[in-house]
Amino acid sequence: MLEPNSQFPNPLNNCPEKTGSSKDKLTVKIFNLFFEIEFFIKVAVACTIVQQLIYWLSNKFHLNFTAEVLLYWLVGSVSFYSIGVFIEKIIKTNETWRQRFNVRIKKVKEQPFPAFTAKGILVGEIKSLAAAAIILSLDPEVH
Repeated sequence: MLEPNSQFPNPLNNCPEKTGSSKDKLTVKIFNLFFEIEFFIKVAVACTIVQQLIYWLSNKFHLNFTAEVLLYWLVGSVSFYSIGVFIEKIIKTNETWRQRFNVRIKKVKEQPFPAFTAKGILVGEIKSLAAAAIILSLDPEVH
């Protein structure tokens, strides 16, 4: 039985990597991978929600292919950057929210990120625009 202020036991804290079993080491590596991609999954889900909200507000308009591609690209970029700014500027700077939304059991290792430059943003946006054109050309409308 747990005491009132105690935490649940962590099944990952029994240090299976010290047992020497390759199966246990593989399990630990898989769980570590899940913890590392958790952030990206949350951002993708949040972006999808924002995109669906914008679609719900504007689904009565009929646009040509070029306008659809530009709108698809714009909505994707705006939702991605708005969620990123929200996380970086609001959640991470507010101590209460940071404690509330931080549910990691294991600390994520530091990762070197590339420099945030105008060239990097421009290249990313060109790739995103190309992806939008490909996706919309391959995906027929459903009526």
